[in-house]
Amino acid sequence: MSFRLRVLTHLQNRLGGGELPLRIAFWDGQVFDFAPSPQVTIGIRSPRVLRFFLTGDIGKLTEAYVGGDIAVDGRLQDVLRIGTAIAERIVQFPLLQRFGQVLAWRPRRYSKRRDAAAVSHHYDVSNQFYALWLDRNMIYSCAYYETGAEDIDTAQEQKLDHICRKLRLSPGDSASFASAP
Repeated sequence: MSFRLRVLTHLQNRLGGGELPLRIAFWDGQVFDFAPSPQVTIGIRSPRVLRFFLTGDIGKLTEAYVGGDIAVDGRLQDVLRIGTAIAERIVQFPLLQRFGQVLAWRPRRYSKRRDAAAVSHHYDVSNQFYALWLDRNMIYSCAYYETGAEDIDTAQEQKLDHICRKLRLSPGDSASFASAP
């Protein structure tokens, strides 16, 4: 039995032995089913992304997904249900969490220049880009859907109304900001 298969079998037993309807398909054609009838398949197309799974680095996993190194096949509801089940079960195993933390550790070096470059990379895009997925007022915040049937513009207005109610604002109120001493 290969090392990969031993690790996956151990993980399968730790995560509920056969109850997790998940399939992992590897870049080399090997497939591992966590249950007899998988509903979700995670395709790992590059060995370099394994570390991101082990460390729980959601940012790197997201980049790998967008870059095509990871594929997910299945209904969204099943993907979310299985992901939640895995997260809930991993919490029960502090040693597994600690292992991921050790793998993820690396010294962090910050600089104003590097931080500015990161901000620029993520946010210095045109308004045309933001207009594709923000409301007409270009509000960069999660919307508030009361019924789930609203469009994005209505949901963002509901979010602003919700914030104003929480702040107990009344018509005619205004904000003033004092500068720090």
